[in-house]
Formats: sequence, structure tokens, C-alpha cells
Amino acid sequence: LLQRGANLNARDKSGDTALSLAYFNKSSPHVHFLLSLGANPRLRGHSGIAVPDYVVILLHTPDGSAAVRELKKSFDLHAVQEDGCTLLGSATWLGLPSAVHALLDAGLNPNALGWQDRTSLHYAPELLEHPQGLRAFRSLIKAGAKTDIEDRNGDTPLHRAALEGSPSAIIALLENG
Repeated sequence: LLQRGANLNARDKSGDTALSLAYFNKSSPHVHFLLSLGANPRLRGHSGIAVPDYVVILLHTPDGSAAVRELKKSFDLHAVQEDGCTLLGSATWLGLPSAVHALLDAGLNPNALGWQDRTSLHYAPELLEHPQGLRAFRSLIKAGAKTDIEDRNGDTPLHRAALEGSPSAIIALLENG
């Protein structure tokens, strides 16, 4: 469709773009994909929200240590960000093992509560879809990530893994919980 002139940043009746809705709905693969095609992360509409700068930095800086250095310029690494997420939770949700390692090395708490009171391990299914994801998962566990913390809906990381249909996350969580 893009080759035929479709507008990647087209807005719906509410003013939302595909990217703002993908981020609003926490669809990591779609956020990755739309940003890789050049979607504008600054556009927002009624339902969706603009993709935060820290997400763009994490996705466009493949070296986790370099991403952390860049993030330190504008963000408190330990704070819950404006959209309710933690940087470590977002790196895990985005499936970025290098960033997960670098943020743990920077001393971030793997049990910090972010969006919907979720911890990093609530995003194990997304992390384990990527190369080196299991290694990063094990680093979270080694850093003290708890497998039994419930989110706002009462779901543990194991429940989230089951809801996401992720056998690899279910196995990893059962082996480490």
C-alpha cells in the first residue's frame, strides 16, 4: 500500500494514526514495524498517544549502553515516565535485550511498578521473542525480579504469558518461579 501512495501517517476520524493506536494498545511488534517504515512518533489523536521520546531512543539505539547514555540526558532512569511506564519495563516490552542489560547495569529495579502496575517480567513474552531474550530474562531474575507480583488486574507474569500465548515465557517463568 505504501508503494501505491498510502499515507503512513493518515489519521482516522478521531485523529489517531496507526502508530499512535499501536502504542496506545501496547502492541510492541506494530510499534517496531510502523517506526521502521518511518511513521511519525509525534502524531497523536483522541484515543492514541504520541510515542514517547524514550521509546524512539531505545528502538533507534541498538547498543543498550549507548541508549542508556542518551536516555540519561533527558530522563530520570529510575522514575515512572509520563505515560506510566518504567524504562526497564519498556525495554522488556519492546524486546530489547541489550537495553535490558544496560538498564540493569545502571541499577534499575526489575520489580518497579509501571503501567497497569506491571513489572518487567510481565513483558517476558515480548522479550523472549527476540534473540538473546532468554539471556536478558535470566539477568532480570538474577537482579531479583519476582515472578509472583500481581498487576492491577491480579495477573502475575505467568498469567500474562498464558494470556499472550507464549510457551517460551511460560516455561522460563515456571523454571524460575
